[in-house]
Amino acid sequence: MNDPETGKNPEYMLHCWEEAVGTLLKIQNEGGFLRAVIGNIIVILPYDMEDKLRPLIGKRIGVLRTDIPGKEYLIKEDHRKKAQAIDVEDAINLAKPEEQSEKARA
Repeated sequence: MNDPETGKNPEYMLHCWEEAVGTLLKIQNEGGFLRAVIGNIIVILPYDMEDKLRPLIGKRIGVLRTDIPGKEYLIKEDHRKKAQAIDVEDAINLAKPEEQSEKARA
């Protein structure tokens, strides 16, 4: 989502209880702060988060800003597996709930 006027990704500072979620593509230390490219936006974060973020480059993460003293930013890594597609023929052959309970009783 580029800015229509500049053609660049927008820079954003998280407000309290906002979360940025997406693939962490890169981080840049700009001296007093970090520019973290998360998905298609650039999130401005405190420079002291670099050591926590660097190992997560290339992974899907969430960064949540809180009002908790000492935990102003929480980072979580998304460990969910990507959804797998099921062929239509396979979906038709899946057991119906009634059939599953009958099989379980047997």
